[in-house]
Amino acid sequence: MSPVEGPVHPPRPPGLAVERTALAWRRTGLAMATGALAGGRLLAERIGAVSWLVAVLGLLLAAVVLTAAGRRARAAHGVVAPSHRESLGHLVGRTGGRLVTACAAGCTVLGLVGLALVLWPR
Repeated sequence: MSPVEGPVHPPRPPGLAVERTALAWRRTGLAMATGALAGGRLLAERIGAVSWLVAVLGLLLAAVVLTAAGRRARAAHGVVAPSHRESLGHLVGRTGGRLVTACAAGCTVLGLVGLALVLWPR
């Protein structure tokens, strides 16, 4: 028998990282929805009804994040039927950061729109 090379680590409990990631994405989606509603309310005093259009766009972005997070979590936990896993492959394990990039880009665009509306002279 040859000696084992490298440190031997006990196996990690399955699912904990997946669960933490799913909860983090849910918190992100809920924070985006809350921020969109708060931004709509705060911008309403300055720019009127247009602020609610920005809020609706933020809510739509939050809904996309929450939907994608739910699909990723279900697929990672094996709840999704094997026949549907291939169609969800872009959401599980092979995203290449697309969800994070889309989330950051959407928040940046909405933030810049809100800033432009606040700074725009009446």
